[in-house]
Amino acid sequence: MFLDLFWRGAVIFCSLVCGLLGAAPLPAQMPASKEPTISEPIRKPGLAGIENVIQLSSNIYSGGEPHGAAGFSSVAALGVKTIVSVDGARPNLAAAHAVGLKYVHIPIGYDGIADDARRALSRLVGQRPGPFYIHCHHGRHRGPAAAAVACIALGEQKSPFALRVLRAAGTSRSYVGLWRDVVADAPPKSGAPAPPLVEAAQVRSMVAAMAGSAHTMERLQLAETAGWKTPAAHPDVSPAHEALLLRESFHEMRRLLKVRRPAEFEQRLAEVEQQAQKLQNALASVRRKEATAIRKKIEQKCRACHVQYRNGS
Repeated sequence: MFLDLFWRGAVIFCSLVCGLLGAAPLPAQMPASKEPTISEPIRKPGLAGIENVIQLSSNIYSGGEPHGAAGFSSVAALGVKTIVSVDGARPNLAAAHAVGLKYVHIPIGYDGIADDARRALSRLVGQRPGPFYIHCHHGRHRGPAAAAVACIALGEQKSPFALRVLRAAGTSRSYVGLWRDVVADAPPKSGAPAPPLVEAAQVRSMVAAMAGSAHTMERLQLAETAGWKTPAAHPDVSPAHEALLLRESFHEMRRLLKVRRPAEFEQRLAEVEQQAQKLQNALASVRRKEATAIRKKIEQKCRACHVQYRNGS
């Protein structure tokens, strides 16, 4: 009888001790594991006012720019707290604020994710409240790439998953810089300075945009001199990729840069964008003589435009 009572008391005591230990916080050297994240990107079709929405984790979504009140309401309905634009256009702050969303603007280009942008994305997920909705214009190229980098910075995903995100979003393989930076991405080293997070970043001036396209033209000329191949002294120059970046540059000038220019200026940009597309097509089909003729035509058009407009900007 005595032994029976003893063992019953011992069992009750052990149960109480185990219960208290289970309720105690884990020691600092053994942090609780994060909530399991999803194993595959999840597409979210049919959301009003936004396109190409993909869920990367419990905290990260990517997609296209929200349109009107319906688009921002759809983003808010996902549980998002912070909306992030990586597009060059100024975000619609009023529409976001109307549904309780905070904006962060981290513009990136089609040529890849610069170090400053990568550090800003890391700072974003470390300091701002999530979940996050990261968007570009249509949600196919820059937005998914930036969202994948944010997932890596948050420690929720690795590069192999990030590549699946780009495939799910339909990111063009032509944007080699985006694919490259997603594959190579890793959380920034501790102590690396990060740019401040702002609601609306300053958009480049027309002069700066034209200078950027001029640098691309210089790289195209190097490729032409090398027989429309990657120059031995410039292994980072890919002719087809440079033609793509040139077309995107002219397209972005037309869509984003808000300047007072005559209709003729808009027409000039439209024409040179079309020529850049023809150059891209010629290089894709290995029509080298045609590519040379088109590049010279673009150069002539740019020179004439610079004389009339850039010097007076």
